[in-house]
Amino acid sequence: MRVNRRTVDWMCAGLVVVTVALAATTAFSVLARQRQRLQAQKALADQALEECGRAQAALGRLRSALSDAQDDLREMDEKVPESGRIGTFLARIDALMKQKHVVLVDLQPQASLAGEFYAKTPVRMSCSGAFAELHALLYELETMPRFVRMESVVMTRNPAAERCNMQLEISLFER
Repeated sequence: MRVNRRTVDWMCAGLVVVTVALAATTAFSVLARQRQRLQAQKALADQALEECGRAQAALGRLRSALSDAQDDLREMDEKVPESGRIGTFLARIDALMKQKHVVLVDLQPQASLAGEFYAKTPVRMSCSGAFAELHALLYELETMPRFVRMESVVMTRNPAAERCNMQLEISLFER
């Protein structure tokens, strides 16, 4: 059988077209799979970025809550300090007495009474001064940062000295 040169040329051209078509199909298939993988990775990256944003927002809320809790704890520590800090209270009393021009006659801290969450320390005080000065002292005691409970207040007037005497029983609280 004799093959014509023209036939061979057509057969070679057909083989080249089929080869190019197969290579193009394979290349497009590979590119399509890579594109799908890239889209899946982009979706995962977007999801991770969203989760990171939510985590940052949650972390911000936690930091804010922690700061609020620390502020509350500092405030509570100021109002009901740890045991053994009665000295700071006594120093504050001394400063108030000097500021209000009140004479401290007697100060008697009593034994602490233990409670479930705190200890209560009764304190008896006697002082003298003008009525307005004693009133200002009581106001300062009631509004000071440390929690002070007024148990009893007895005021008497000393007519000879134009001064008042005050006996005061208060309770201090400690942890």
